[in-house]
Amino acid sequence: MRSFQVLCCSPRKVVLGVFLGLFSSGVVAQTPEVNTEISNVSNREDLDLRFEKSAFISQKILSHKIYARMSGGIISNAGTLSGSTITYGGVNLGGAFYLRETLALGAAYKIESNFSRVPLKGWDLWGRYYYLGAGTAVTVSDGIGDHLLRHRTWNPYAGLEFSSRDYVLILDATATDPQDQSLTGSTSAANMILGLDYRLSRHWEANAEISYTLLPFGGSDTRVKIKWMLVSFGVNYVF
Repeated sequence: MRSFQVLCCSPRKVVLGVFLGLFSSGVVAQTPEVNTEISNVSNREDLDLRFEKSAFISQKILSHKIYARMSGGIISNAGTLSGSTITYGGVNLGGAFYLRETLALGAAYKIESNFSRVPLKGWDLWGRYYYLGAGTAVTVSDGIGDHLLRHRTWNPYAGLEFSSRDYVLILDATATDPQDQSLTGSTSAANMILGLDYRLSRHWEANAEISYTLLPFGGSDTRVKIKWMLVSFGVNYVF
């Protein structure tokens, strides 16, 4: 009877051991598959779509930017006091906050000058749409501690910009009355922007942008409606 009891118990233990063995081997087998898929992504800048769409992703982290640029172009008055001037010493500093991979909002402070005087200065608020894909570096977390980076090389964009400017217009430099020599005030405009971010490294990009006024608004003086076409070149720092 003792030997019969031992033989009866042994199959139960064997079945239980086989079940546990299969379960544990299945769990262990999943980990190398995930790690293999991660390690096999040879191009870190162009993330494998299979991995991006998998259930292992927990979050995407978008890198925001700050930038510094030089600018130049033509500034003209669409009001009754017609006239134009060339600016070639402009400086603008700004930042970009990415709501989505292809959509960014930002603000910048700009000074347009020709080194001898400053005809325009003020703030810009803008929105950009990157129509070929992600416009910034994207870090993806797979939920198990691994991160992959996608950062496109060419990132063209289009957008709209609202600008507010303080201006100084020279009326007659030879006039004896200072009020007749120049006109100061503020104005605003809606602009179209077309630009390109070009990746230089993980944290640096080159930038080029054209800003063209679509609709100049009146300001403190109805005789003045400033519009422009400006070209900017500079660098972005990508966080």
